[in-house]
Amino acid sequence: MNSEAIKTFVALAEIGSYTKTAQKLNLTQSAVSKRIKELETELNTPLVFREQKGIRLTSAGRTFLGYAQSMVELADAARRDVAVQIDREEHLNIGSVDTLFDSHVSSLLRGFQKAHPEILVKVTLDHSQNLLNFLYDGTLDLCFTYRRFSENNYECIPFVTDHLILVTSPVNEIYPEGLSDQQIMELPLIHENLSCMSDRAWFEKIYSGRARHFLDIGTNSKLVPFLKKGVGYGFVVESLIQEDIYRGELADIPLLDRQVPELQSYIICRKSEAPAKNTLLDFCKKN
Repeated sequence: MNSEAIKTFVALAEIGSYTKTAQKLNLTQSAVSKRIKELETELNTPLVFREQKGIRLTSAGRTFLGYAQSMVELADAARRDVAVQIDREEHLNIGSVDTLFDSHVSSLLRGFQKAHPEILVKVTLDHSQNLLNFLYDGTLDLCFTYRRFSENNYECIPFVTDHLILVTSPVNEIYPEGLSDQQIMELPLIHENLSCMSDRAWFEKIYSGRARHFLDIGTNSKLVPFLKKGVGYGFVVESLIQEDIYRGELADIPLLDRQVPELQSYIICRKSEAPAKNTLLDFCKKN
């Protein structure tokens, strides 16, 4: 089906006049008529009735118009995307776990895109093990994860050191003086999987209390909406909720029996001279 004929039909339907459509598209009126006739022949049905004051779409024409508009929009989108691909000299496929993306990687990429608009970055969000598998099979050039990865031909570069802090909504009891391990074990805790990347033994002890009977959420950042609504207590990446604490939407609770657990993240990539990957690594080191 001729894309130019489809575009002409959409314009004619919107303008309502062969003469004005020809003027807008810089065509002769006979060229407009020919394109419409091509569509009608291919579809084996009239699409347009000529009237004294303009045109009127047939029932088939009205039905076809929706499809035609979608095809024009899709073609325009394809041209834009192809133009972007042509303009960008390099491509970079990166992966990140959700929480790390929300807390650090997204802002890093905003700065990177401003500094290097010639590099097209595609992002995959997934669990650490899947990201490492994608990296291993070449689907990803680089990934941000909380899981350390040591293997020949790969680099494992420390990225950000964060902390897991105990927080809840101000509608709950806040305990500004802090809580002991035993007191924390008695809280209605929301369990999440990220804590095992910090201090597995300590968190296993903490979650051995009432928490194991309450709520389990796989992604740390997904705890935040529950906590804001006053649903239980939870350990959340500090940088992810600093603004929430500042605005008074969440309150942090000191730990009496130990230091706040640290959480180390890493950039993992194959050792290579890939220019786009190395450009991002250099940007990470400087920012």
